[in-house]
Amino acid sequence: MCRKNKVRIYISEFGVARWAPNAERYIRESLEVYEEFGWDWSFHALHENAIWSPDYEPRYLESVLAKEPTPIGLVLREFFSRNRVAD
Repeated sequence: MCRKNKVRIYISEFGVARWAPNAERYIRESLEVYEEFGWDWSFHALHENAIWSPDYEPRYLESVLAKEPTPIGLVLREFFSRNRVAD
């Protein structure tokens, strides 16, 4: 929330190419800031495009589905679970 104007802040479509060095660190640090300030957010192309998708191995320009959760995928799961709506 923007304290001065009392409006919600929404960070839309942030992300990083899955093969970028320290990609999971960038995602974690971004989410830590967003959560600290209570901002809403959505991850860009979660299951849409192989460049951004945590469903693929972090290999440069190779679209190989990961058999195990990727480093970015683990970070996203952690932050998604913090914001889970109760059943």
